[in-house]
Amino acid sequence: MTLEIQLFGLPRFTQDGEQLKLSRRKSVALLSYLAVTRQAHSRDVLAALCWPEFDQSTARTNLRRDLSSLRQNLLDDVLLVDRLQVEFNPAAGAWVDVYQFETFLASAETHSHPHGGLCAECAQTVMEAVELYAGDFMAGFSLPDCAEFDEWLFFEREQWRQATAVALQRLVGWCSEQGLFEQGIGYGRRWLALDPWHEPAHCALMKLYAWSDQRAAALRQFEECVRLLNEELGVEPEEETVALHKAIKTGRLVKAVVPEEEPGRTKTEQGPISEGSPLPQFLKKDDSSEPPPVFVSRERELSDLEAALDSARAGHGQILFVIGGAGRGKTVLVQEFARRVQNADPELIVASGYCDAMTGIGDPYLPFRGVLT
Repeated sequence: MTLEIQLFGLPRFTQDGEQLKLSRRKSVALLSYLAVTRQAHSRDVLAALCWPEFDQSTARTNLRRDLSSLRQNLLDDVLLVDRLQVEFNPAAGAWVDVYQFETFLASAETHSHPHGGLCAECAQTVMEAVELYAGDFMAGFSLPDCAEFDEWLFFEREQWRQATAVALQRLVGWCSEQGLFEQGIGYGRRWLALDPWHEPAHCALMKLYAWSDQRAAALRQFEECVRLLNEELGVEPEEETVALHKAIKTGRLVKAVVPEEEPGRTKTEQGPISEGSPLPQFLKKDDSSEPPPVFVSRERELSDLEAALDSARAGHGQILFVIGGAGRGKTVLVQEFARRVQNADPELIVASGYCDAMTGIGDPYLPFRGVLT
């Protein structure tokens, strides 16, 4: 006998293959909160969380009533309840979609992937993860009279939404590398649906459409990007986005090709660099005869970076931050700076690491490991 809890989309509970109907919204909130937080909570904390408008005695009475109802409906070992605290039993063997989602993504992180990419096995695992995301966390559910619970719910929704966006971005990148453009378009649309104003997602879709010989769709995607940014945010697209549009419109976007030396695999040759592409750990001077990628403006910022490098060479080392919102071209700027200074000084070595939105502060040494490995 098993309990299944699905919290992506409208909360759903299934026990022994039959849908479990919880008549009280506070019961749904309690069970979901206990399952997701995965820790013991005192009765007083839970009572205040779900019945903040009542005094402590009445709130505890309401908590006892809802806990009793849950225990009558659930298998005996799902909740661990005593006089002081309540906990969702980790040994009960319940299946929870957010647990499985985390497990899939964690599995993909155990492999060593260069520059944050994916191997075929891990791409399949990430695909399984995003298939679990049937909608926002506890979509359509709220407790209007419980501000603290609704605040927790808001941040949980954002966390899972961002985790899914990162997973979809990685799948778009993998599909682009493998030449699976139609599949990549599907993931790109889902990525963009999570954040319609995210320029890198628009750019990724523009490239995928262009590479799959859907030039008109690529150009329409740019128009949609311009419209959304203008109507909702009152801003124009970044110069890199405009340059990409021009490259597609004039037929200058480099086509993805399958290298002959690796049958069955594909490689996307370098066109305009996207914001989502991390730097290699050690950048070597590019001695190829191919022209550099498209880069527009930012001469003042490049001059500032070059001045900082000159200062470091003179023995005055420093830390320089390149800051800006998502999609503002930070990675593109640093990549162009590295290319230029290495062309000027072939002995210069640029070392870089990258952060991962999935691990965040849980892995503070990730960028440094990337440099040292």
